[in-house]
Amino acid sequence: MTQAILAQIQYYITKVKKELNYNYMAITELEKTNLEAHVDLCSERYDRLHDRLSAIEVRLGRISEDMRTGQKSHSKTLIATAGTVLAGVLSTIVVILMKFPN
Repeated sequence: MTQAILAQIQYYITKVKKELNYNYMAITELEKTNLEAHVDLCSERYDRLHDRLSAIEVRLGRISEDMRTGQKSHSKTLIATAGTVLAGVLSTIVVILMKFPN
C-alpha cells in the first residue's frame, strides 16, 4: 500500500514539473518586458508551490502514520506467535512429564 502511495506522489511531482516548465516557457517573454507582470507571476508561482509542497507534506505524514500502524500490528503478531509457540512447548513438556512413572 505504501508503495502505491509513493508512486502516486512521484506521478504528481512529475506532473507538476511538466506543468511548471510549460507555464514558464509561455510566460517568459511577457516577464522580460514587464517587471510588474514578473512580480505578480512569481508571487503566483510561490503560492502554487507552497500549496503543492503542503499537499506532499500531508501525504508523507499519512505514509508515516501508516508505517507506524503497520509496525505496531507487526509487533503484536510477533508477540502472539511467540506466546502460541511457548504455550505449545510448555504443554508438550507437561504431557511428557505426566507420562513418566513416579
